[in-house]
Amino acid sequence: MGKIRISLLAKELGVKSSLLIDKCHEKGLT
Repeated sequence: MGKIRISLLAKELGVKSSLLIDKCHEKGLT
Protein backbone atom coordinates (compact mmCIF):
# COMPACT_ATOMS: atom_id res chain seq x y z
CA MET A 1 0.00 0.00 0.00
CA GLY A 2 2.78 2.43 0.89
CA LYS A 3 4.50 2.11 -2.48
CA ILE A 4 1.21 2.58 -4.35
CA ARG A 5 0.39 5.71 -2.35
CA ILE A 6 3.85 7.15 -3.01
CA SER A 7 3.53 6.48 -6.74
CA LEU A 8 0.10 8.15 -6.81
CA LEU A 9 1.45 11.18 -4.93
CA ALA A 10 4.37 11.38 -7.35
CA LYS A 11 1.96 11.33 -10.30
CA GLU A 12 -0.15 14.09 -8.74
CA LEU A 13 2.94 16.22 -8.10
CA GLY A 14 4.12 15.63 -11.66
CA VAL A 15 0.76 16.75 -13.07
CA LYS A 16 0.69 19.85 -10.85
CA SER A 17 4.27 20.78 -11.72
CA SER A 18 3.59 20.31 -15.45
CA LEU A 19 0.50 22.55 -15.16
CA LEU A 20 2.57 25.23 -13.39
CA ILE A 21 5.21 25.01 -16.14
CA ASP A 22 2.50 25.39 -18.79
CA LYS A 23 1.18 28.51 -17.01
CA CYS A 24 4.70 29.96 -16.90
CA HIS A 25 5.10 29.32 -20.64
CA GLU A 26 1.79 31.08 -21.32
CA LYS A 27 2.98 34.13 -19.37
CA GLY A 28 6.33 33.98 -21.15
CA LEU A 29 8.33 33.67 -17.94
CA THR A 30 10.32 30.70 -19.20
